[in-house]
Amino acid sequence: MEGQTHQSVGWGDAEYSVPNQPVICVTWYEITAFCAWLTEWLQDVLPEGYVVRLPTEAE
Repeated sequence: MEGQTHQSVGWGDAEYSVPNQPVICVTWYEITAFCAWLTEWLQDVLPEGYVVRLPTEAE
């Protein structure tokens, strides 16, 4: 399955595609990978040692 992508249920549906709406139907692994990608992409503007991540349960 390496290199394969899929489109989650509801993606492209006008009801779920309004601005400023949380994304739906993504796995923890997908969002964690996105956070890692975003951290790398923003490395020049993030303070040193900062990363983009999901909030903890306590947060």
